[in-house]
Amino acid sequence: MAQQADREAVGDQYIGHMSSFSKSAPDGVWPELAVRNLIEEMNNRNVEKGMLIAIHNNRGVTSRGLFDGGDQERGVAHKYHAWSDGLKLEWPRTSSLLERIARSFEAHAQMHDEHTEQTDWEY
Repeated sequence: MAQQADREAVGDQYIGHMSSFSKSAPDGVWPELAVRNLIEEMNNRNVEKGMLIAIHNNRGVTSRGLFDGGDQERGVAHKYHAWSDGLKLEWPRTSSLLERIARSFEAHAQMHDEHTEQTDWEY
């Protein structure tokens, strides 16, 4: 239906958004098997983009001390790196997506680190 309405990209992103609410699989790795298989089979950047955006949005507001920097984001990135490592052989596209998610959290961590450094100069 999204394709017929010339909204295929947005429809695919919404599929990714919905998939971001997946639970972890019995092996303890996120996302669950059905979502991993969906990512592999669809091979669709818009689905993956929707997941990445939703993961960041689902995290909600964060708070931190004035000089804490990006430690929270590095912790989240570490989790996604570990999951990615566990999926490399059987679900390579999903592994790649998890790596992109981890790198996006690392970029946010760097931004918070730079803000902390600038704040430190002011005080």
